[in-house]
Amino acid sequence: MKTYVISIDQSTTSTKVFLMDTKGNIIKETAKKHKQIYPENGWVEHDAMEIYQNMMDCLHQILHTINQEDEVLGICLTNQRETTVIWDMDSGLPLYHAIVWQCRRTIPICESLKAYETIVEEKTGLKIDPYFSATKLKWLLNHVDTPVEKIMAGTMDSWLLYKLCGKHVCDHTNASRTLLYHLKDKKWDDELLKIFDIPKCILPEIVYSDGNFGSVEIDGRVIPILSVIGDSQSALYAHQAFKLGDVKVTMGTGSSVMMNLGKQLPEHHGGVVGALAYHTTKKDAYAGEAIINASADTLNWLRDDLGLYEKDQMLNDISMNAHGVYLVPAFVGLGIPYWMSRAKACISGISRNTTKTDIVVAGMQSIAYQIYDAICALEENADISATRISADGGASKNPALMQFLADICDKDIITYKQSAFSAFGVYLLGLQKLGYACDDLQKIDQIYHPKMDKETRMRYIEGWKQEVDVVVYDADKRGAL
Repeated sequence: MKTYVISIDQSTTSTKVFLMDTKGNIIKETAKKHKQIYPENGWVEHDAMEIYQNMMDCLHQILHTINQEDEVLGICLTNQRETTVIWDMDSGLPLYHAIVWQCRRTIPICESLKAYETIVEEKTGLKIDPYFSATKLKWLLNHVDTPVEKIMAGTMDSWLLYKLCGKHVCDHTNASRTLLYHLKDKKWDDELLKIFDIPKCILPEIVYSDGNFGSVEIDGRVIPILSVIGDSQSALYAHQAFKLGDVKVTMGTGSSVMMNLGKQLPEHHGGVVGALAYHTTKKDAYAGEAIINASADTLNWLRDDLGLYEKDQMLNDISMNAHGVYLVPAFVGLGIPYWMSRAKACISGISRNTTKTDIVVAGMQSIAYQIYDAICALEENADISATRISADGGASKNPALMQFLADICDKDIITYKQSAFSAFGVYLLGLQKLGYACDDLQKIDQIYHPKMDKETRMRYIEGWKQEVDVVVYDADKRGAL
């Protein structure tokens, strides 16, 4: 008989399910993409039922690969954060498409709540921004006719747990991304609920990330849900970033750059938002988080929409010289440290000699520049120097990009052999709940040391800052019209 754990990573673009042993090895994996729905410019939606059905399809596929006598110790779930679902209590069906974290439709709602910026930030550590869940939920409630007493709502973890186990719960890390959660008191806050006009009765119960989520019956097996945590915090856990000043960079559709602050609540300046690094039955920590709206999504745009390159492997050995071209990827506004929802993307520095490769390289470089800005903001915010920086995500497998990141940050960057970081972190959390030792399951792949001379580095950075200033100026001007 063999023993396994199943880890689910429900992300912005797909649902991935991993069958893992108790030694950190991925035995089998499967994935299904879901549709990206764009009803209007700046609006992004997902079909919550499609995501649930995709997850179940993947679970069935995984379970069919093992013998009936093999033991599945449990399921671990990590998910895209902030994406908001609203569903009918009686039918269990969504009342509207899920509104995705990238969606900007609630800009007017956010602007109408400016008077509450200070109190909201003090309580939640977050900005009143369309990125977070509360204004998405407010918009949804304004666009459905179902009586409040028949409505259930939550982030993607709540929706999937309800469909799996019939329990209306979420974990603390996901709750902390809603603008409705008091970061210090670690609970739904009545004053915040009043500000956003959200009835508490529709929200899930908040439990520890390794708490009691119930069990699910699949293919004749009753399997407990071991752990649940937001995907960025799950990646932090996978990095084992448990020391003060440890920084992890997740390079996905967007990027989350997170610094462990221990018991120290983050300050409210520099565009850094507060977060729970993790909150389990045995330990907890706060984090400062810097959010980048467009990272690998920039490369997807250059590849899929503009057709400037065909395969990601083509970028691995590319020369990181954009010949003066800069791409500021404000496709859904600028995140850290500007928080400008109305900012628009731009490409600058183009001449008659510019090639499509220059534009692709500029897109790659924009990922590194934004991470540099994020780390600077985190260090200033907490008055802590980054002690250790490690990276994950698909883009972290690109040697050219990672070397450029080390050069621009002037710091060592660590990557690991493990690729499925979000799935791996929640898996570690589940194993620890079961009493397994996990300290030696993560293996370093490469350490990138900075090689760029100071003069060249500063020239690159100053060029980037000048182009971002142009984007910010343009957004300010248009906002005043």
